[in-house]
Amino acid sequence: MIPRLADLPLPPPNKSGWPWTEETPQLPASMHDGTPWPSVSIVTPSYNQGQYIEETIRSVLLQGYPNLEYVIIDGGSRDDTTEIVKKYEPWLSYWVSEPDRGQSDAINKGFTKSTGRILNWLNSDDYLERNALALVAKAFAAADEDVGAVAGNGYFINTDGGIDQFRLPSEISRETFLRFSWDPGVGFHQPACFFSRDAWEFGGPLSLDLRYCLDTAFFIKLTERFRIQLLPELIAYAHRHPSAKTVVEWPYVRGEVALLFATLPDGFGRASKIMNELIRDELAAQSLLALGNRTFRRLARAIGLRRVRRALQRLPTMMEIFSGNAK
Repeated sequence: MIPRLADLPLPPPNKSGWPWTEETPQLPASMHDGTPWPSVSIVTPSYNQGQYIEETIRSVLLQGYPNLEYVIIDGGSRDDTTEIVKKYEPWLSYWVSEPDRGQSDAINKGFTKSTGRILNWLNSDDYLERNALALVAKAFAAADEDVGAVAGNGYFINTDGGIDQFRLPSEISRETFLRFSWDPGVGFHQPACFFSRDAWEFGGPLSLDLRYCLDTAFFIKLTERFRIQLLPELIAYAHRHPSAKTVVEWPYVRGEVALLFATLPDGFGRASKIMNELIRDELAAQSLLALGNRTFRRLARAIGLRRVRRALQRLPTMMEIFSGNAK
């Protein structure tokens, strides 16, 4: 059943507009050429995001899309997340709240519960624009066979309600990912990117070892076989708030990107560049604590072990890793 606005629970009294008091018009049963709308599966990984998740849920359910699966995998939230999800249970394909091994684990579990041809994970502090699913479905229907993903425009919503737009590149390729994954001036809006089932089966599942750049690793792998097509329309929003891990832990994000790049045949030079930038600032060097392994020590040798040691003098834990032991 495709829910209408009147079918869903009433929004909080201080909420209005999309997706609280407005909906996307219901789509016809088939596309303009008479073919059925392709099946779309969306997975929302969640943990203690009760402040945002209702907006996420409503933005998916009120798309008016006739062939939708919506799965929510919650990691055992201790706030009001589960109470909110239960209100929308009649319109969910599956949901669970139980401890997991993090965001990647939740997304992987969610996709095992899905059957759609077009997939997306929408975090619990993200939400879709009106008519997003229809735009994505039409783009896939018109795309060449080598297109494995469609990436639309996305906006960040700041804590004061202001909007920042991602600056998408003119194309998205492996080289693009290697460049803008560490360049803060250019971005890739993951909530606005939908991919095919074939692309997921080739590039997934997501690595449980990555906390921050799990999406980067997936999309770099995807580009080995598929092309990512740009969609100029606005597709999704993401809240940029102080508790978001990619905000509060940004130096660690950079460190993990360096670690990821160091595993790629053509990525070591870029990994070295990121490490050089990090160790110029002793506070940012704390991110290197997450990289206490052979890959980190290999990077340290490439950019000068003495320089790394000097940058980490205030970090005894890291110095223990390094003590006469850079192998």
